[in-house]
Amino acid sequence: MRRNTIKQGLVASLALFASFALYAQQQSFSRNATQDGVAYAYAWLDQDRQSQDLSFTLEQSAIARLPTTQRSYQPSVAQRHVVVSLFHHARTYDPKQVRIDIKPNGELIDISVSSRFPEKIAEYQQAMRAHEQQAYDEYLYKNYYERYQTRLNQNAIKPDHLRYIDESTRALIPLSQAIYEKLNRDSDAREYINLMLGWLQSIPYSTLTDRVSTNGSGFLPPITLLNQNIGDCDSKTVLAAAIIRAFLPKVPMRMVFLRNHALLAISLTAGNEDQRIMIEGLPYILMEPTGPSLMPLGEIGQQSLLAIQQGQYTTQSIQAAITQQVN
Repeated sequence: MRRNTIKQGLVASLALFASFALYAQQQSFSRNATQDGVAYAYAWLDQDRQSQDLSFTLEQSAIARLPTTQRSYQPSVAQRHVVVSLFHHARTYDPKQVRIDIKPNGELIDISVSSRFPEKIAEYQQAMRAHEQQAYDEYLYKNYYERYQTRLNQNAIKPDHLRYIDESTRALIPLSQAIYEKLNRDSDAREYINLMLGWLQSIPYSTLTDRVSTNGSGFLPPITLLNQNIGDCDSKTVLAAAIIRAFLPKVPMRMVFLRNHALLAISLTAGNEDQRIMIEGLPYILMEPTGPSLMPLGEIGQQSLLAIQQGQYTTQSIQAAITQQVN
C-alpha cells in the first residue's frame, strides 16, 4: 500500500513538473536610458529549461515618434467630437438661406434642416450627414481606433492593430536584429520565430476579457509593452508581427481574432504537425505569442484550436513593410 502511495506521489510530482516546464519563466528584465536611446535586457528559461538572454537598444529618435497609449473607446466622447465638428461645419452655410439644428439623441445625432429653398433641404441634409461620417472617421484615426465586425456580425470598435504594426516596424529593427544575431548562420525563419516566441511568451501577460465589450481597454502599443514589461494577447501579437515584419518584410501574415484572444498566422512551408488555416489558397501557420505557455510555431492552445476548427474567428491581412530588412 505504501509502495503504491509513493508511486502515485512520484507520478503526480512528475506531472506537475512537466506541466510547469511548459510555462515560460522570465528571470530578469531591465530598461535603462543610454546616450543613444533606451537599452533593454532580458533573461528567461526556454522550453528545455535552458537560460536564454536578449539585449538591444532602441534609438530615442525612433521611439519618440511611436504612439504610447490606447484609451478605451467611449461613445459619448466620440459623439461630442462629432457634434462640435458638425456645429463648426453648419456655420459655413449662409444663415439667410438655411437653418441647421444639431442635437444629440442617445447614441444618435439629430440633424434638422429648414430653408427658404425647400428643394435644397435634401442636399443640405446629405452634406451634413456626410460630414458627420467624416468627423467620426477622423476621430477614430486620430485615436488609433477602427471599426470591427466579429464573426457573429457584432459591430464594435477596436484598436487599429495593423497601423500599430506598420508604424512600429522600423523602430523595432534593432530588436529584430538582436534576435537574428542569436541564431546560427544556417538557421531558418522557423528558428527565428521560435526564439522570438519564447522570449515574448516569457514576458508577463494580462488577460483580455472580451474585445467587443472592452473597446481597446488594456491594449498596449509595442513600445509601451516593452517599457512596462507586460501585455495582453492583442498587445503581444501586434509586437510579434512588427518584429517579424522587420525580418520578413513581404511574407504574408495575418492577425487572427477570436472573441477574447488573438493569434498570429504566417504563410511559410507547413509541416504535417503544424496547426494552420487556409486563406485564399495559402496555408498560414498559426502561432501563440501570448504565453505563459511555451508554444513553438505551429502549436496553439486547445481553446484556440477549438475556436479555429469551429470557424469562430476573423482575420486581418498585415501589409508588407517598406523598411530596411534585418540581415
